[in-house]
Amino acid sequence: KNKQCPENLNKLAWRTLRVNLDILGLYARSDRISDLLGIRATLDTSYHEVKNLLEEHYAVANLFYHDETGAYYLFPAFELGDDLRQSIQNCFPLDLQPQVHLEDSVTGGQLDSRDRESNDERAANQLLAEPRKKTIQIRQAPVLADNNLYPWEEEWTEKRPPNTEICTVCGFRPVGYPLPGSEDEKKLNLQTWAEHDKAKARSVCRVCLDRRGRRCEEWAQEGLQGTIWTSEVADNYGRLALLVGCLDLDGWLDGTLLSTIPLDSIDDKWFAKSPSPARLYRIAETARPFWQQVIDEITPNTVGHRPFRLDIYPAGSYLPELKDKLGPFHAYEIDLDGLPLEAVWDGEKFITAENLGYFARRHDLLAEKLPEYLRGRAVKLKERPELGKPIHEVATARIAESKKLEGYNPTIPLMAEPGVCMVLIPADKALALVREVKKHFELQFGRVRDRLPMHLGLVFFKRRTPIRAVLEAGQAILKMGGKWVWETWDISEVQDVNHKRKLTFENGIIWHVPIFMKDGKTKDDWYPYLLLKKPDSGGSVERQDLVHACQLDSELKVFIRPSRFDFEFLDTTGRRFEISYDSEGRRRQRRTRPFLLDDLDRFNEIWDQMKNLALSQRYQVIQSIEATRESWFGRDEQNQSGGDPVFKQFVKDTLAGAAWGDHPWEKIDEKVREKMVRAGVTGELADLAELHMEIMKEK
Repeated sequence: KNKQCPENLNKLAWRTLRVNLDILGLYARSDRISDLLGIRATLDTSYHEVKNLLEEHYAVANLFYHDETGAYYLFPAFELGDDLRQSIQNCFPLDLQPQVHLEDSVTGGQLDSRDRESNDERAANQLLAEPRKKTIQIRQAPVLADNNLYPWEEEWTEKRPPNTEICTVCGFRPVGYPLPGSEDEKKLNLQTWAEHDKAKARSVCRVCLDRRGRRCEEWAQEGLQGTIWTSEVADNYGRLALLVGCLDLDGWLDGTLLSTIPLDSIDDKWFAKSPSPARLYRIAETARPFWQQVIDEITPNTVGHRPFRLDIYPAGSYLPELKDKLGPFHAYEIDLDGLPLEAVWDGEKFITAENLGYFARRHDLLAEKLPEYLRGRAVKLKERPELGKPIHEVATARIAESKKLEGYNPTIPLMAEPGVCMVLIPADKALALVREVKKHFELQFGRVRDRLPMHLGLVFFKRRTPIRAVLEAGQAILKMGGKWVWETWDISEVQDVNHKRKLTFENGIIWHVPIFMKDGKTKDDWYPYLLLKKPDSGGSVERQDLVHACQLDSELKVFIRPSRFDFEFLDTTGRRFEISYDSEGRRRQRRTRPFLLDDLDRFNEIWDQMKNLALSQRYQVIQSIEATRESWFGRDEQNQSGGDPVFKQFVKDTLAGAAWGDHPWEKIDEKVREKMVRAGVTGELADLAELHMEIMKEK
């Protein structure tokens, strides 16, 4: 209260208050989608309570950034009292306690590029980027507000249920905690259905059981909208894909790349946009809607709808026994001749909970014939308990009738933050979705795509793969961007096409950079700049190192932060440990990866030609190239084969000698043939075969 407002507002100081949790890490420890969604809902509620506490109740701070690492607030240049710190942490449950920190103070003048006296380029980094970096590096685990030792001494002694273990979800509380009738039970205010015996049977505490909610019941009673079942997301081969997307905002959040957006000049001194908290907020809230659009519009439109589900009615004579033995809105397996069909019992009938196309394919049937196929069949009903426990039979029945229900969209959104997006989709639609996301990225961020890379990854897996392993693989793929990787690209040709600048690079990639505003007449003098010189170690960019897209000429060298694409198939859960990248963002064991995202167009052109070969011919050509590569250069020296003219000639001769049938090698466009040879030499052709033939199951 003794503080006085400074006369010059540029000297007004504030600090960044961060409330951090490793949300991606918390997601990755979930064995079930319901546990992940339960954690997400709990954290959303807790962070909302913190926002109300700081912005409304105390009116002492403003949220200016929020992502998978936590929330960041503008806070006065005061100390953070213990009472306020405790109040913030009281908004979270004990097993999800955040770390609360105050950073050093920053003044408005330090952030203002026009304030020659006070401006400090390091201040913007201190405002958000550095606090966020600390969070990512530490990979913080939940801690207690007062930093005391483990808080569950009583629960693990006199309050400990007999012969209990630790909860398999939170890894924090005893299984079955709290005991019925205890004081802790009254404090926690759990739902009545989150019973002690039910929690013990599932090897979880009652708190985590309560978080899981009754999602199956809600799904059934709300009209079966969307899906909550990974088996329904799976394609006709029982495979799914986790799409992970990343907008590399680091250079924007630390203010470095804002220097590439010129504003004006004062006394012949050029200045760029200042990294104010409001501007950082707008950057984040431009990225967040993009990923939300990916989840809400692009993904459903690309994946499409499954045509129908089935209602399966048991014969009336079996109903009393089924109502007695089956739990309402529990998932079961209907065993038909040894092949299971996953379904949910709603108290009167079963509702299918898996992709019927996959079930029909295993029975050599058409999906449309399933109602007729199921009618009158005797079946066994089995329960699939928690992961790792055996399936056991609970009842038998006979199917009296089966009716079609409306279709659904087979996707499960997991996250949409400014820098990260995650969504589960059918494996056979994954590559099409990547292409659509890439197209929309180019439309929305085409003016700054040289400085704002987008990385996309796909984790393919079978429907029974533990979701924990899939999420860990997804987190590993997010690291493909490397640390501020800049590449030199040579421009070979420049053209003006439809109000855009068409740039053709020596590596074969083509960009169409918008150079006008939306009216098609006003020149965009702010964003479509490219760098002629890589930013220095401090990240600063000088005006003379920028060139507007309209002024580009051929044979110029420009610096690009490339967008990348990678994929991995988890044929075993241990495969996720092979996903690792060096400081340049290259795969350590798969040196052809990650690919440039812009190369997807080239790959599509190559594979369109490869499809003219019979399936056996494709296998033969690729196996011949890879076997020769290994024989000549060894497994660890595949990159060196690219510069060997003899090996290049061998690849060319192998492709030319294949049985191309009605599309002879000599009649393929010369540029396309060269791309195919290059892909064979680098090993990309083998990667494409794995993706299209082994994973996507294309014929």
